[in-house]
Amino acid sequence: MEKTVKTDYLVSSANGFRQNLLRYRHEGLDTPELVRNAAKARSWYFCEGDGGWEFAPSRFAGYHDMTAQKYLEADYLNGTETEHHLKLWSTPVAGDSLQHEKFHEILSRYLAQFGVKPNASVRFNIFSASFDPDHKTPPPDFVELLLGIVERLDFDDRKRFEVELREL
Repeated sequence: MEKTVKTDYLVSSANGFRQNLLRYRHEGLDTPELVRNAAKARSWYFCEGDGGWEFAPSRFAGYHDMTAQKYLEADYLNGTETEHHLKLWSTPVAGDSLQHEKFHEILSRYLAQFGVKPNASVRFNIFSASFDPDHKTPPPDFVELLLGIVERLDFDDRKRFEVELREL
């Protein structure tokens, strides 16, 4: 299967971020291959849902309207970029806290269904509900983030980006 999905971008709002968190666990139940990749994930994000805590790794949580299919087919996913971007709407959980232990237990139970354990270097972040869910202000270093993405584009896509940018 060819791995190219260039139409997806980083989430642009807290609401989009939260929707990805709500979607991951359910997508994993339908697509076990998604969860088998979870042992590699170091950074996880949690939010409260109707039935308890919902969660997703940063590379799932950080891209616009992420699905299991997109996640498994995409070749552009970058956890470092998503972690940096998601700081706008999340708060790190201290590694020595009771909250960290609770999240580790929740994640371990879920992953065990698929024969997977959390990464030994796992860290957790919590969705900060105090933010306006429709808040669309980019992070302060948005320009640097955007430049990092543009640098990774091939020549044709860079030219297209230039044209689109000039039309704004």
